[in-house]
Amino acid sequence: MTDEMRTPEGTYRAYRCDNLRQDTLDTIARINHVLALAADDGVDMSLRQVYYKFVKNNWLPNSDREYKRLGKALDSGRLNGLVPWDAIVDMNRSLYGTNTQAAPEVLLEGLDRKFHLDLWADQQWRPEVHVEKLGLLNVIGGICSKLRVDYYACKGYDSQTMSWRTGRRMAEYISRGQRPIIFHIGDHDPSGLDMTRDIRERIEMFAGAPVMVVRLALNMEQVEELGPSQCPPNPAKLTDSRADDYIAEHGTSSWEVDALEPSYIRQLIDTNVSRLRDEATWDLALAREVAGREWLRTIQSPTTREINEEDDQ
Repeated sequence: MTDEMRTPEGTYRAYRCDNLRQDTLDTIARINHVLALAADDGVDMSLRQVYYKFVKNNWLPNSDREYKRLGKALDSGRLNGLVPWDAIVDMNRSLYGTNTQAAPEVLLEGLDRKFHLDLWADQQWRPEVHVEKLGLLNVIGGICSKLRVDYYACKGYDSQTMSWRTGRRMAEYISRGQRPIIFHIGDHDPSGLDMTRDIRERIEMFAGAPVMVVRLALNMEQVEELGPSQCPPNPAKLTDSRADDYIAEHGTSSWEVDALEPSYIRQLIDTNVSRLRDEATWDLALAREVAGREWLRTIQSPTTREINEEDDQ
């Protein structure tokens, strides 16, 4: 076992020393190339997203067998110290516990930068972004945070509990005189298309009022626009109870939203959310937020305030 090595690309540590075949080494080199490009774009990647990069570059055929083979190559690369451990995200598993601090004054560090007002509170529209897959949170998180929009991963068909909570949240916005709108992003397959309908019907039931649900992606117009090189097809899932109706309308191919470039998804969100915003109202709210941060700086200790001011320069 070798010592841990930390680089700008991530943390490397070998726990094995296997005699890897040349084709595996070539695959590992391509994995690192894909991860490096994603890091330059500020995106953490899941195995599924790496896989679709391989498919679009014609490095692998699109099949479950090749997906599993890529996963094994990635595991070998990490275990042998050839791929950084922290370059791949696993959105399905989390560690829970209590946040701790070394000392009380640590809580004051950057307190002003942690203060955020609800900049959408006085807007006519109230948008949210919902994605079918947990693995897409790393793609949409940055742009949604920039736009101050709440976002959520449904993980397939949403649970009844979360649908109820969403519906009640929409009802609260409506009671304030706002118009809620949910932008949904999901696969173009029998269930993925039906999920948009399911979101609308259940949320409207729990909200007790109409709620606009707009499917941002993946739509057939986008599939045709991007073509197979940017949006490779998969066989439609024939075991899906909705397959017959889907095939009658769209044929025997389906498409996963994971295949889309992160920049394409982020631009869709940016364009559709930004046009809902009244800029004058937004600027007034932003000015109140800035004033609040200035006030917080006055209650910080002199040392902490000096550090924060230096960070701003």
